[in-house]
Amino acid sequence: MPLLIVIGGGLLACAVAGRLTGRIAPHTTAGLAGLANSLISIQSIREGLWLTGLFNGAVCAFCLYVWWHGGGGDGTRRRLRQLRRSFKAVRRTAPTSA
Repeated sequence: MPLLIVIGGGLLACAVAGRLTGRIAPHTTAGLAGLANSLISIQSIREGLWLTGLFNGAVCAFCLYVWWHGGGGDGTRRRLRQLRRSFKAVRRTAPTSA
């Protein structure tokens, strides 16, 4: 059995078990499921199973959308805002007196 499918299946099993026991938040479960589906999609495309790869890619995109909008991307958004502030234009010339 291919390694990527085994790893993806394990991540998916961990996500479902964590959600059923209540130890993982819904957006974290969606993030883990998205990661698992991306691995399964990559392996499916490598094996030539394009329809399965496309389906798993779509499920991955949906899960990552749920993760991002459910609060999972808060740290990433904060870091992107910090990075954006470092590129903000700053006036470097002295103002002229009128």
